[in-house]
Amino acid sequence: MRKIWFSSISILLLIFCQTSWGATAASKSEVKQEDLKHLDQKIHKLQNEIANDKGKKGQLSQQLKSNTAKLDRLKNHLNHLKADLNKQQTALNQLKKQQQDENQQISAQQSALAQQLLATYKLYRSADGHNETTKLLSYCQCLDNTKMADIDRLQHALYLVNSQQHQTIHHKIVIQSTLTKQQKSQQQLALAEQGQQHALTQLDTCIESKNAQLNQLLANRRALDHLFNKLQQAQQKNAAPPPPSIVEHHPRVAVAPVPVGVLFVQLQGRLPWPLVGSVAHHFGDAIGQTGLKYTGILIRGHAGQTVHAVASGQVVFANWLQGFGLLLIIDHGNGYMSLYGHNQVLYRKVGDRVQAHDQVANVAQGCQQEITGLYFEIRHNSQPLNPIEWLSSGSR
Repeated sequence: MRKIWFSSISILLLIFCQTSWGATAASKSEVKQEDLKHLDQKIHKLQNEIANDKGKKGQLSQQLKSNTAKLDRLKNHLNHLKADLNKQQTALNQLKKQQQDENQQISAQQSALAQQLLATYKLYRSADGHNETTKLLSYCQCLDNTKMADIDRLQHALYLVNSQQHQTIHHKIVIQSTLTKQQKSQQQLALAEQGQQHALTQLDTCIESKNAQLNQLLANRRALDHLFNKLQQAQQKNAAPPPPSIVEHHPRVAVAPVPVGVLFVQLQGRLPWPLVGSVAHHFGDAIGQTGLKYTGILIRGHAGQTVHAVASGQVVFANWLQGFGLLLIIDHGNGYMSLYGHNQVLYRKVGDRVQAHDQVANVAQGCQQEITGLYFEIRHNSQPLNPIEWLSSGSR
C-alpha cells in the first residue's frame, strides 16, 4: 500500500514539474517573440526613415541641378552685360574725344571770325571812296555768311554729340543697375546652391549613419535570436547532464539548473553598484536617431576598472555578443538576470557561482560606444527593468 502511495506521489510530482517547466518555456518563448517583434518594428521604422531621406535627397538633387543651370545662364547673361557695358564705355570715351575736337574747331572758327571782323572794321575806316568800301563790305558779308554756316554746322554737331553722350550715360546707368541686380541674384543663387550642397552632404551622412545603425540592429537581432535559442536549448536539457559533445560545442552556455537562493526581488533598492561611476545614459533614453531606447544604463568608467556582481547567482553567458562586446549574464533565480556589457576581460565562465561584490570583469576602452564605461541591465523573464530602481543610492 505504501509503495503504491509513494508511486502515485512521484507520478504527480513528475507531471507537475513537466507542466511547470512547459509553462515557463512557453512564457519565455512568448517573451522572446515579443522582443523580436518589437525589434522588427524598430528596424522597419528605420528602413522607412532611410527611404524618406533618400527621397528628400533626390528632390534636393533635382533642385540643385535646376539652380546650377539657372546660375550658369545668369553667369552667361552677366558676361554679355559686362561686354555691352565695356562697349558703351568705349563709345562714351570716343564721343567725349569727338566733343573735345568739335569744341576746339568751334573755338578756332570763333577766333578767326573775330579777327576777320576786326580786320574788316579797320579796313572800312581806312578805305577811300564809296565804291571800294561797298565792295569790301560785300566781300566781308559773303565771307561772314560762310563762316556763320561753318559755325552753325559745328554747333549742330556739338548738339548731336551732347545728345549721344546723354543717351550713352543713361544706357550705362541702366546697364549698371541691371548688372548690380544680377550680381545680387547670383550671390543669392550661390548661397542657395551652397545650402543645398550642405543639406545633401548632411543627408548623405545621415543615410550612411542610419544604414550603419540598421545593419547593426539587424546584426544585434540575429545575435539576440541566436542567444535566446542557445539558452532555451540549455534549459530544455537541464533535467539531465548533456553529452560531452554538446558541452564542447556550447562551452559558454549554462546547462545546469540554477539553485534558488535568496529571493532577488527582496533586494530591490539595495543592490550594490557594479561599477563606481556616474550614469551617462539612463534607462529609456533614446539611442541616437534609431528610434530605439536604452533598456539598461551606461555607467561611466575608465579602461580596466573593476566590475562587480550585484548579487549572488550563476553565470549563464560569458562571451562576445554583437553590440555588447564581451558580455556576462548572471542568473539570480526566479527569472531575474543581470547583464554586464562592454568588458575588456571576463573573470568568470559559464556555470561559475558568484556572490555580491565579486569581481567578474574589467571595463574595456570605449570603441563600440562613444563613452568608456559599463553597460548594465536587469531583466525579469527577459523583460528589462530600470536598474536605478534596484541599485542602492549609497553603495556606489
